Amino acid sequence: MEAEVPPPGAGAADGSGGPAMVIGNKRFAVREDGTAADPDAVRMAMRSDTELVRKLRREKPEWASIILNDRPDGTYDVKKFQRILRENHRNMKHSRAMQTNDDGSAVNPAGFLEATRDHKEGRKWLKEIKEKDAELGVKINEGDTDALQEYLRRSKLMREQKDQPAPPPPPNPETPYDNNENMEVQMSMRILTDEGEEKDLFQVTPKETDEEKWHMPRQMRCTACQAVAFQAASAVVRRLTTRYKDELVGTATLEALQETCNDADMWTREYGLMPTAGGFNVFNGTGITLGEGVEMLGQDVMLSVAHGAQSARKLQEVCMALTLGADALEEDEFASMGLEAGSDVDAAVARFRSELCEKSGAVPICV
Repeated sequence: MEAEVPPPGAGAADGSGGPAMVIGNKRFAVREDGTAADPDAVRMAMRSDTELVRKLRREKPEWASIILNDRPDGTYDVKKFQRILRENHRNMKHSRAMQTNDDGSAVNPAGFLEATRDHKEGRKWLKEIKEKDAELGVKINEGDTDALQEYLRRSKLMREQKDQPAPPPPPNPETPYDNNENMEVQMSMRILTDEGEEKDLFQVTPKETDEEKWHMPRQMRCTACQAVAFQAASAVVRRLTTRYKDELVGTATLEALQETCNDADMWTREYGLMPTAGGFNVFNGTGITLGEGVEMLGQDVMLSVAHGAQSARKLQEVCMALTLGADALEEDEFASMGLEAGSDVDAAVARFRSELCEKSGAVPICV
């Protein structure tokens, strides 16, 4: 509460040179403990200071009440008012005594130690010092200000070192795959084979290439088409074999295709991107066969398939285009392929893959 009640200054209003507090442009004599020699005059001056009153109401409402409110007979509680001044003086004295230099040492080490002993938390702090460093703690508790200054400087240095960010980890060693646009090396290690030879292993994850940001390369689109063919065929066969007798085949097929394309969780769970040695990524997962044109990485690589919402959205878009788009087959044609396969899912998948991935469009998606 140091700023709410003006602190004692040097020189009283009566020119006696004793302690004083300044309110507005007036100086008022105070005693050594901070109480006012003329409490009535001090209180009236405080009540007239608009800024001080505003600050008290905001930060110390109980003090403001004592200063601003009178009893019914026009008097006020002088003892409580003097107690406010005494408490403010004590807080100000403690605050000044606890000031420190840039290196953490006390501006006034003797005053710092005295103020510390006057407060419960300060005495607890002195006890903790003694528990951590018995010899130094004894010196400080006995009034050795040099020991106190040493401890304060050391404490600040330790706090600053603790706040320093950890140094960055050392860079990974160079690997044969560092310059590949479609992958990132996550980890490298050296192992000992059963034959006693040392061998380097590298864990890599796919990274979207500049080309893949704008459109899907043919090899990636081929694996996406295989995934769509597998899921669409499986869904149509499953739906047709469980449909009601009076349910239209085309309607049941359309619903199966729509549900499959919209199943974001399935596409995320079942499929992910995988880097290849050819500088592009492909989808990998259930129903996908990596054929010619897809050069796999060597045996020194531990492949990591990356599943995520972004790759799932790409597969959903391919699914929509191939099965529900403007150029897609009619639902009756999909239904016919499903009915021909009966309950043989593998046969249905082969037929769907042939129609969607090897025959669709002027240029087949997969060759």
